[in-house]
Amino acid sequence: MSVVTTSTSKSKPLRKLFHPGNGAAPPFLAGREDVKSIFEDLSESLEEGWEIDRDVVLFGPPGNGKTVLLDECKRTLKGRGIDLINTTSAEVHGTAGLVSLLTAGGEPEVPSRLAGVSELHRLEESAARLKPHLLGRLENRPLAVLLDEAHVLPPAVGRYLLNLSQSLRREGCPFALVMAGTPGLEAHLAGMEASFWERSEIVPVGRLTVAAAREAFVKPFESRGMEIDAEALEAAVEGSRQYPYFIQLWGEALCLRLEAASADRVTMEAFRGAEVDVEEKQSRFYRRRFGEIRRAGLLNAALSVGVAFTNEAVLPRDALERRLESDLSLPEEQACAEIGKLIEVGYIWEPDGYGDAAPGIPGLMTHIAEEDSQRARSDRRKPPKQSPFAP
Repeated sequence: MSVVTTSTSKSKPLRKLFHPGNGAAPPFLAGREDVKSIFEDLSESLEEGWEIDRDVVLFGPPGNGKTVLLDECKRTLKGRGIDLINTTSAEVHGTAGLVSLLTAGGEPEVPSRLAGVSELHRLEESAARLKPHLLGRLENRPLAVLLDEAHVLPPAVGRYLLNLSQSLRREGCPFALVMAGTPGLEAHLAGMEASFWERSEIVPVGRLTVAAAREAFVKPFESRGMEIDAEALEAAVEGSRQYPYFIQLWGEALCLRLEAASADRVTMEAFRGAEVDVEEKQSRFYRRRFGEIRRAGLLNAALSVGVAFTNEAVLPRDALERRLESDLSLPEEQACAEIGKLIEVGYIWEPDGYGDAAPGIPGLMTHIAEEDSQRARSDRRKPPKQSPFAP
């Protein structure tokens, strides 16, 4: 199969067609139909001034496009008369920062009789007046808050935001809260002890289906009037492992090869040339993840879990905990905590909620095992250090 289109849009160089960056939008958002449907329904409800049934929580391992999906939500909301706050946890500086964001930069008026009281008291009073302020605002225009990196939101701020959202929706207000974060987000939200957060629309964001991965390659090349051979397409899909970040790496590498050859067709020759570039970038990506896990003191736990997943796609979380108890001689509580930390960094995740776990980033377990083995062999070859006090 090959794909051809008559489009000849060339506003950017071919090498800029794909975007393997942090949160950069792909040239074509393939798949994710369930999430797009949620966003469309949310946008329609807000536009009509209807209350929103529940908050939306997107979670998944890094590199699967959660930030891109928040941007898609923003795009869906635009032009519908809806006020939009698009931010990250790093930009929310405590309760005061949250109040300022939700009031478009100005805190609700605090009576002058409170002048001179402590800053904490003023913040508490300001937060208490936030709901009435928003109720008045929402009578005129709907409001949507999109919050990225929610897994690092300070618990006190998160609890206040979740409870405020629930309270506004109970009043029938057109207010929406959409959050995105790593696999540790669910546990982070649970620790906030906010009312009814678990009734949110909780959406796992993992790898694409094979069909969607094909589209993610085909559609951008179609937009430039280019063909992609069937064999090269299947090889690229397999090489990407249907992982959105890797798809962008492959797309960029293929475009560079085509641009260098002044070609307009992706062939197996182009694929083999791109393979060298992609493998180098993937290796650097994996090494960074290895370093993160080692610095977090999770290397032994990651190795044990990686062995457990040999020839397995999904394993019960409690089986992984028992594996750590056995392999690393850990007490039950510590084994549970180690698995929780591996989930926080996206090494594993629970796409269907607490219970069954799956690998987070494809290929990472294999890389960590190989790099650890290489380091061990290198260490064995090093001569022992001689004591400065030796004769």
